[in-house]
Amino acid sequence: MREEINYKTVIMTNVKLLIGLLSCFLSYNTASAQIPKGEVAGAELIQFKSSVNNRDYQLYVKLPTSYFIDSTKRYPVMYCLDGQWSFPLIMELRNELLYDNLLTEVIFVGIAWPDNYVTNRNRDFTPTHTAFDSVSGGAADFLKVVNDEIISRINTKYRTDKINNGLLGGSSAGLFVLYTLFQQPSSFNRFIANSPSVEYDDEWMLKTEKAFAGKHQQLNAKLFITLGGFEETVGPPMYQNFVSQLKDRKYKGFEMKDLVIDKTGHLTAAPYAIVRGLQFVFNKPDLTVDTALLKQYAGRYEQGFNIIYSNHALYVSFGTKRIKMNAETDKKFYIEGANGEIEFKRDEKANVNGFQFDAADAKIYIKKIE
Repeated sequence: MREEINYKTVIMTNVKLLIGLLSCFLSYNTASAQIPKGEVAGAELIQFKSSVNNRDYQLYVKLPTSYFIDSTKRYPVMYCLDGQWSFPLIMELRNELLYDNLLTEVIFVGIAWPDNYVTNRNRDFTPTHTAFDSVSGGAADFLKVVNDEIISRINTKYRTDKINNGLLGGSSAGLFVLYTLFQQPSSFNRFIANSPSVEYDDEWMLKTEKAFAGKHQQLNAKLFITLGGFEETVGPPMYQNFVSQLKDRKYKGFEMKDLVIDKTGHLTAAPYAIVRGLQFVFNKPDLTVDTALLKQYAGRYEQGFNIIYSNHALYVSFGTKRIKMNAETDKKFYIEGANGEIEFKRDEKANVNGFQFDAADAKIYIKKIE
């Protein structure tokens, strides 16, 4: 019996599918020529064969610098799909975010295959089998691989907090990010989906979210979802349909930021999406510090530093300009967008006598004058 094809769906999605296929082709050829694997300096490589689907996988693990300094600290984890292509880029962006004090310390894990990238991703990232691809429909098995074999491996080998897991992916991998959000939201609580293929299989994702909403009023997760501006121009309105539908749910505990990135396409939107997405889901903490402590830190310091207390916060004053200092701990502070941290020090009588300023290119002690 000949399989019936929904021609309305084919017509609505053909432009986006063409863009996706071309993007996949370009990604594959560019990555094959320049970055055949997701190797990054200092990253550890884990290889294993899954007992779930009998497929080979590779994990690239990059640990924070402080991991080797403080043996008691535990870290959240960001799992990055398409690691064979994306991991080097994500690590470059991660380094820049850390330099600018715009990201907390996170363990990054790139999930990849050793070969046959396109075939493997078409199988693992797609939630249903379609007539367009004979290998499609392996997302359920892959999610089990991620939960039972990848996360468990990382939690066993490294000091993870076992609470805050993120999942990042684009295009078909972005589809899998959304699939995971509604199929098994307890596995992760932070999601980044750039240019997700929400048009897949007659807008299967919109139907899945609707079914989820029929049974759930709460969704404890943060989602950053994006699209390239040119994708919105030339493609059907399925992305906006999905975002609008998701906003209207008003799930309890759910935070979402959506963004159409102007003047970008399917691939060029990715770096900006990753930067903004990581800032959103793993932003550096700004803690509330006791007022009495803040007032002790305020004062004049050597080399022209003047620290002012105002409205339950500390500010560095430069003439008429004030810049807010964010609290990472009750004695360590930083400024968003600026490199370096300030850690206040005390003398033998427990009085604040200065601060240690540590930056990428400077480490200096600044004495308090008054």
